[in-house]
Amino acid sequence: MTRLLARSTTMSLVVATAFALAVGAVLIAAVGVNPADAYRTIWNGSVGSAQALAQTSLRMTPLLVMALGLIPALRAGIFTIGSEGQFGVGALTAALTTLAVAPHLPVIPTMAVAALAAALGGVAWALIPALLRAYFAVDEILTTFAFNFIATFLLLWLLNGPARGKGQYLVQTDPVPQNTWLPTISDTVANVGLFLLPVLVAVAVAFGRTTAGYRVRLFGSQPSLALAARARPRAIVLGTMLVAGAAAGFAGWLQVEGVDRAVFATVFRGYGYLALALVALGQAKVLPTVVGALLFAALQNGSEAMQLGVGVSSDFVFVMQGLVLFLMSFRLTRAAR
Repeated sequence: MTRLLARSTTMSLVVATAFALAVGAVLIAAVGVNPADAYRTIWNGSVGSAQALAQTSLRMTPLLVMALGLIPALRAGIFTIGSEGQFGVGALTAALTTLAVAPHLPVIPTMAVAALAAALGGVAWALIPALLRAYFAVDEILTTFAFNFIATFLLLWLLNGPARGKGQYLVQTDPVPQNTWLPTISDTVANVGLFLLPVLVAVAVAFGRTTAGYRVRLFGSQPSLALAARARPRAIVLGTMLVAGAAAGFAGWLQVEGVDRAVFATVFRGYGYLALALVALGQAKVLPTVVGALLFAALQNGSEAMQLGVGVSSDFVFVMQGLVLFLMSFRLTRAAR
């Protein structure tokens, strides 16, 4: 039954995307551009070559890592929207840790310590909202959203002050040492972080089949039955929110070591909010989440090629993403009725 629901949700995502593309074609034609040319450039710029696929993977990897980390929380009925702030805190923690320990440790331990520090940074940023939700029933939506704002301006202050790299013209940390960068795959810009995704997907699927995963789902749908099944509400709230924080922080490490090589004032990219939307509209199922992350990463990457190729603004991708999310929400509302 679960597999059928996942396939149904995935098919709905595909249909919603096709409809969004049809509406987008009308909008593109309205500005005097041939839609076929625009979509051809999106295809070529996102999946049309090995280099394009590699670029798309750089966007998909942190997005999917955050989304997978959010699945247990949403299954438990906990709408934590703090991944954006946790991502930024994890990225800064990763960069500063790498810079601090690289002169004293070999490369592999340095990378491991930085990855762990980034995950713990995300956990730390999720801890107070998680405790407030678990012990005082404070709405996690409000607290995690507030912590996103705090993270944004805290990082800006740090990057303009004590965390700013010496002699850096831009608002950024010092670049992390090149030997700590994630190795690239073949002759592309894709890095080995991509190989972590199948492992994380397998872990997410396996967890859903465990007793703990069953209790998490039961807590989200029937709290009274979950108590009868020996579920511990506080442990579920704390565990799922901290897992989401760890995933977001780890995604920040992937971004720093695999793409940015430093932390800039533009570190916040909206991945956290997009990941939440993907998981929510995918009904917290793994397959639709994976498909959605690949689709949205391809749209974002292809939109930049479209801007260069035919002159349509890359901001058009947000219209497409919004249409897909709107149509998926409409479908879920009808299904609920």
